[in-house]
Amino acid sequence: MTNLKTILRDAASDGLITDEQSAPLETYLAGKGVGVVEPRLAVTVSDDPYGLDTAAEPENPAFESEAPRFIRGFHDILITIGIVVALIGASGLGSVFLLLPLTILLAEILVRRQRLALPAVALTIAFILSISAILQAFVEPLAPDTASEAFFVLIFVAPYPLLLAGFHWRYRVPLSLSLCIASIVALVVALIITSLGQVLSVTDMVESHRLLTLSILFAAAISLFTVAMMFDLKDPVRQTRRSDVAFWLHLLTAPFLLSTTLAFFYVGEISGLGFGITGEAGVGQAVLTILVVACFMAIGVIIDRRAFVTSGLLSMGYAIYAIFESANIQVGSFVFVTLFLVGVLVLTIGVGWAWFRRQIFKLLPEAMKAKLPPLR
Repeated sequence: MTNLKTILRDAASDGLITDEQSAPLETYLAGKGVGVVEPRLAVTVSDDPYGLDTAAEPENPAFESEAPRFIRGFHDILITIGIVVALIGASGLGSVFLLLPLTILLAEILVRRQRLALPAVALTIAFILSISAILQAFVEPLAPDTASEAFFVLIFVAPYPLLLAGFHWRYRVPLSLSLCIASIVALVVALIITSLGQVLSVTDMVESHRLLTLSILFAAAISLFTVAMMFDLKDPVRQTRRSDVAFWLHLLTAPFLLSTTLAFFYVGEISGLGFGITGEAGVGQAVLTILVVACFMAIGVIIDRRAFVTSGLLSMGYAIYAIFESANIQVGSFVFVTLFLVGVLVLTIGVGWAWFRRQIFKLLPEAMKAKLPPLR
């Protein structure tokens, strides 16, 4: 049996009302006594692959506010496996030019008509990969030998915003909107760096004007994080598509923002554009990296997004390893000790996530707490 929230969500999916009108309309109808009685133990599966129907479930203090709503059951997993295998086979039998029409055909059937959630994610990724392969076949021969890397990125990224916007308009997959936003930011960054390279008469901006390039990349990462938080703050209880868009944006932004932040501390090192740790990392670099990663983890706990925790695991693991190696600590194996410590850290944060949020929330102002996802 369908509840009132699901009915309004379906109406929004069919274009009868907008997503913004759904919540206030539900409140109004509920205030007038309009509703759909649902058995206590009934479990409803919504036709909306990105909906969240918890009305029939008892309150759970361990409720997962960041549950991936694109995984609804093994049926979706089975279909997704079939998609991956079929597309790999098609690309091997034909070419990359066969991959794109097949992806669109499957999207029409599985996403547009059947509204399957996990296959929608898989087909969005397949759409990106097929477009990337086609663009690579055309862009590389057209790019002049003297062109900078930023110019190549500019030409390569230019079609993505329009293509992803069309894909999102047709199929309404949150991942496609997140990738569209990210591609717009990447296009702007490539355009700025290419233009500066022309003005300054340099081919490699990263090599010749490293601090300026890092500043542009850091500003881009902050912009993406700001957009992600805009989607998050509009849906603090995580019940609409805005939350799904924010989930993917945070997943894309967290490692990008961490890398650019760490790179500022090692601006003189070429490898600093990666994870901020060089091959000859000392204890000072390692400790600083751990502090930066810890700050990112705290941000993740505050905004209730695990992406900011997982994005720093590689950097923190390498930093711990560097400390052991520099201090000449006599342990059986640096690698396994590092893996053990990182694993313990992940388990501690994962198990105590709600407790950590409660402790940090005590330090935050009331105005900020009112806008953030509620404590569980």
